[in-house]
Amino acid sequence: MLPTSQEDKKIEELINKTSEILRKWNVNHKNYQIENILPQGSTGLKQTHLQDAADLDLFIMLNPDNYRDIIYKNNTNQINYKQLRSFFKTLCKEWIIPALKESGYKKILLSYAEHPYVSAVHQDFDIDIVFAFLIKKKNLIKNGPITAVDRTYHHTKFITSNLTKEQRNDVRLLKKFFKTHLSYGDKAATGRGGFIGYSAELMIYYLEDIWTVFEKFESLPNCPLDFYKRTEKELRNRQRFQNNLLLIMDPTDENRNVAASISPRSWIYCNDLIQNFRKNPSSDYFLKNQLLDYQKLLNNIDKQQYVVVEYEERYKTHYTKVRDKLYSMANSLKRKAAYDNNHNKRFGNVSYAIYFNPSTSIYSLSFFTKKPIIDKYYLRRGPPADNSDHQKNFAKANPDYFKKDGFCWAKEERKQNNFYEFIKQNEKEQQIKEVKRLRIGHPSQNLKTDEGKISVVVLKDCILPYEEELKNILRKKNISITF
Repeated sequence: MLPTSQEDKKIEELINKTSEILRKWNVNHKNYQIENILPQGSTGLKQTHLQDAADLDLFIMLNPDNYRDIIYKNNTNQINYKQLRSFFKTLCKEWIIPALKESGYKKILLSYAEHPYVSAVHQDFDIDIVFAFLIKKKNLIKNGPITAVDRTYHHTKFITSNLTKEQRNDVRLLKKFFKTHLSYGDKAATGRGGFIGYSAELMIYYLEDIWTVFEKFESLPNCPLDFYKRTEKELRNRQRFQNNLLLIMDPTDENRNVAASISPRSWIYCNDLIQNFRKNPSSDYFLKNQLLDYQKLLNNIDKQQYVVVEYEERYKTHYTKVRDKLYSMANSLKRKAAYDNNHNKRFGNVSYAIYFNPSTSIYSLSFFTKKPIIDKYYLRRGPPADNSDHQKNFAKANPDYFKKDGFCWAKEERKQNNFYEFIKQNEKEQQIKEVKRLRIGHPSQNLKTDEGKISVVVLKDCILPYEEELKNILRKKNISITF
């Protein structure tokens, strides 16, 4: 789990090499004004990275005083986000990308989060190069960041100042647990967002060690972790936190919940595993994911209840872009499959899971319903039975209509009463341009990819067993969230 000294040396050398390449290229070409180039994230000063799992984050720090005309609108304090995005895109295209290409870096991509940044691969390491503004802590507290990543510099300072070596190793253990169970970061399979590195670091900071984190994990929805000592009621009275299940507050910004992006699905699944671990501790919880023995698990399901769609990238793009579009499409298909536009029930509760592997460029989307075949006909409610023109028109269009409970009703034939056919047709109408469909079908048919098989198992074992319990928890807290 701990990175070797050779690995750490390689990381340090690559950080220094990449920083020097960027500095020299800038001086010899555009000569943009910068303050520094600093390693951030777990491989930077924080040193909470895992063995063989190091992504390098290099931040090019800019002084906001040098770029006021770009940051603000017409000499006001209103941030010009459109102009900022355009500026960062220019920096990436005119500086970072050509500098990396000239030095032989591979898989160089212009990627997008809140604003453009560059991702690349060199010596088997993934590297993200991000622009951020160097803002003094007192100004950050008073006015907030200019961009979301401006906090990262202060996150690094906080963690390096407040975690001991032993606590950093506990962070590594916690990260390893989440990663093993597909619940970590923006590649999490249990939900759109898993537990991020900074959230793991803060849980160790607030609760001091991993054993206490595990003891308190079940109560996290009711017990905020807050540097400013606010109660759950105080925090949930603020609109921005009302739909957040977990509250892990940022010590560097009292208005930010670090856990806002963590899916409730990720929490409830990991909580079950943690409670089992506490009853019967074993290193297997950190080393082995039983879900990956998917062939055995696939033999124990009613395959007609599942529909799997497998995709492959048409061209290289950042996985978060495809992921976000898949989640948007999945939510749309889920709503359509449950009820039609007139609120007539179709297949009822529908669940889904998304699993993808950026290294293979394969994505998979699995759906589940308890009733894969429904009645071919359904009763459609018409206008009130009040002898109005609406009733007369309804009767004319539906000669076999009848009256019940004060309304007119008619028997209508569904366009589709087969869950597979429904998903197939509607998915086709919402295709995503970045990917092409490899296959759609039941798990009983030959799945083309491991990703397709894993998505079914994730849905079966990580999501479906907890859905009702999670709905009840969210309902009691009056949390409205789509997942």
